[in-house]
Amino acid sequence: MKRFLLALLMSTFAGCAIAADCSGTIATGGTAQNAITAPVGYGRINGFTVCNVDAAAGSGEPLWINPNGTATAGIGSIPLSAPTTTTFAATNNCYTTNDTFTSQNGLSVLAATSTHKFTCWRW
Repeated sequence: MKRFLLALLMSTFAGCAIAADCSGTIATGGTAQNAITAPVGYGRINGFTVCNVDAAAGSGEPLWINPNGTATAGIGSIPLSAPTTTTFAATNNCYTTNDTFTSQNGLSVLAATSTHKFTCWRW
């Protein structure tokens, strides 16, 4: 009976990914850093959500992200606008991957100001 329950439990959760917090701050303004490091071996990232939650840094500067390489403040990266100070509302301050996303790359983030805060969850 124990083997059956263990097999059932393992088959039920075999394909599930556990969410992990990857939030942080920019260490050095103007220098890209990894919010999510690239998986090792056969590992993969099944998805992520990243949000620009810093309304104060750089007078509301964007957070640039790149899931396929090093983030830059321009072509090839995605800008996430700064939220408002009191409600954290913005039209484009979060990015969430779609249901079919999978990657063996990390997530690079960039902001102009050091200590710029971002919220990030990966699964």
